[in-house]
Amino acid sequence: MKKVRKPQAGSWVNRLMGEYIAGRVAGPRSSRVRDLDYTPQLQAAIDALPLDGGVVQLPPGIFELTKPIEIGDGKPFRPSTRHGVRLVGSGHSIFGHNSATVLVRSGDNKGAMINVNGPIEGVEIAHLTLDGRDVSHVGIQALSHRGCSLHDMSVLDFKFHGLHLNTHKGDDPQHGSFSCSYRDLQLVSTSLTSTGIYLHGDPKVMINATQSTFDTVFVYYHGGPASAGVYLQFTDGHLFNNLHVVGSVDKGGPCVLFDGQDAIDGFPGGNTFVCPAFSPNGVTGMGVIGPNQFVSFDDTNGAPIPTYPGLLGTTRTGVRFGNA
Repeated sequence: MKKVRKPQAGSWVNRLMGEYIAGRVAGPRSSRVRDLDYTPQLQAAIDALPLDGGVVQLPPGIFELTKPIEIGDGKPFRPSTRHGVRLVGSGHSIFGHNSATVLVRSGDNKGAMINVNGPIEGVEIAHLTLDGRDVSHVGIQALSHRGCSLHDMSVLDFKFHGLHLNTHKGDDPQHGSFSCSYRDLQLVSTSLTSTGIYLHGDPKVMINATQSTFDTVFVYYHGGPASAGVYLQFTDGHLFNNLHVVGSVDKGGPCVLFDGQDAIDGFPGGNTFVCPAFSPNGVTGMGVIGPNQFVSFDDTNGAPIPTYPGLLGTTRTGVRFGNA
């Protein structure tokens, strides 16, 4: 047991983090040193950052959270007074159980493990594993966030959504979520109602979740018919590159669901999927959607070729579908 050294100079780090005592990663996950209820220390470190942001660096270890971590203080009627918060763990976290920094749900914390409260800009969350223990409803919920980055992360055992990416309701343009990057992510859940990525938006006004990039994302879901790997509603203009979704063979919902029932015609639409792989349940839609395009759709793994109106593209074996 040693005091964790402060990160190298070059990034602003709250002193509270340097004073935290944690065990080094050694062997399997169960052998790591735990710190019970780390919520107050971590929240204090984030709140102590300057208004224009900075870095909170987490050392290796397993940190239990009894309440959601709050990043930003935005509300529907005003933007956040804090931007540029960077919450960064240690190690490469896409394989989850090999991660050096793990945040674990503890007690009756049924909300999100991390809330990003926009309108907010420049948030980064990286190199972490979030373990919801099948009790936390959401891994990360981000509202009205712009120019943000989530990468090198695993989100495990959430009740409803691994990532819930949404906007505040209302007709203010600052409520939109856009120009974000989500890459090198692994989302895993066995909940009967789970969704790996839930892209929502506001169906009543022209403010939505739009124009962001998802690169090298793996979603594993094994729930019931109400589950889905990726769920899109009032959202458009996203690029999904190398999206892999694996569901339950006998009872799971679709790998990707395009829900146009509650939005104006054409949403979700304008989304592009490059080299996607979905197994075994494929993709489908509800309501009037699209167009949404697939480039090099993997038709070699048993997944059915999309037939729902508004879904078009080409497969890896050269088959054209929809209006492609």
